[in-house]
Amino acid sequence: MKSSGQTKPRNNKYKKLKLKRRYERKLLAKKVYSPTKNTFDPLSKTVIDYKNTGLLKNYISFEGKILSRRFNRLTAKKQRAMSRAIKTARVVALLPFIRH
Repeated sequence: MKSSGQTKPRNNKYKKLKLKRRYERKLLAKKVYSPTKNTFDPLSKTVIDYKNTGLLKNYISFEGKILSRRFNRLTAKKQRAMSRAIKTARVVALLPFIRH
């Protein structure tokens, strides 16, 4: 028989474990590249400039799209500079907008 409205108190360890798993799942869902100081930086000594088309072509897909940060392995700051340089090079007609 059930007691009238009284339930067993839940184990505190169970709650903590459940919260920990939920937090870990959130972390695993977001896979954004954030480099540390020890990782290899492909553009550590290179200046990102719109006139350096040889460098910029490495960061454009076959269709002419700018590759994302996950594929480039660049920091956010360098990714913004890279996309700005690519867009400037396109306007100045050093790079094509689309490849066919």
